[in-house]
Formats: sequence, C-alpha cells, structure tokens
Amino acid sequence: HLLCRTCLHTLFVNAIAEEGSYPPRCCPSLKDGITLSRISRINVLSTEETKPFEEKIVEYGELNRTYCHGSECAKFIPKQLIRGSIATCTCGLETCTDCGRRNHQGDCDVEAGKTPKMLTKIAKRKGWKRCWKCTRMIAKKGGCSTVTCKCGAAFCYRCG
Repeated sequence: HLLCRTCLHTLFVNAIAEEGSYPPRCCPSLKDGITLSRISRINVLSTEETKPFEEKIVEYGELNRTYCHGSECAKFIPKQLIRGSIATCTCGLETCTDCGRRNHQGDCDVEAGKTPKMLTKIAKRKGWKRCWKCTRMIAKKGGCSTVTCKCGAAFCYRCG
C-alpha cells in the first residue's frame, strides 16, 4: 500500500520526538504495525533530520542509558563517551553512570537521590508515576497506558 510523502515524513519526525513512536510504522490497526524501511527514511527525511534520527536509533537501542545531569542539557550520552562510571557529555559535563548525578569521588550519595518534598506533593496531586528503573517522575499526557521512560524502561501507567 502507499502513504503520501507528508504522512510518511510525519511518522519519522514523530519517532525522533517520542520513543513511543519508534520505530516508525504504518497501519496502527495491526498489532505491531508495519515497520518502515531505511529506504523510506532516505527518501523522506531532509539532511538536517537524518542525523537526529540516526542518533535516536542508537539511543532507543540502548537498554542502560545515561543522560547528562545538566538540567539545561539532559542529552543522551552514547557508550563511546563513557569510561568506567564517568559519562562525558558533548556539552562538557561529566555524569556519574551509577546515580545519574554530577560526577563525584567515592560512593554515590543516597540522600542526593531523594525527591524534594514539594515535588513529591505536586506529583501526588497530579497523579504522576515514578519509573521503576531510574525513578524519574513521568507525567502522562494521554494515549495508551503503556509508557516508556527516557531511560528506556516501559511500564503500565495505571498499575505501575
């Protein structure tokens, strides 16, 4: 079957923006849809869009992800930029791969991983859930109950 170029482009752009839309696929009425080929990507994405898509392929394929601890950055740090437990982001910041915070000497500070009380109150009031793997707060905006955290862990938003 055929898809118009605009719809095909939208599928790929959505896959760059949201992991739940990756891999790009058509026919959502089918259980897993039909995954679109590399040829489709080459024919639809601009040169500027191809690099971010290729980067997302690497990111989404990584099970144990590390993201920059910098609040202004928070980019995925690929394995080739990780040495031991130190991940060096392209922005120059170093992140501890064990606790996800600024790189440090010695053991990770368990207290540093605790959520501030105010955020806990807001999360409870708004019904946010915690990722079972990395403990990030997840705010679901609609759609299916299965959510995928930035760290790659998937879970049911209703039952945890």
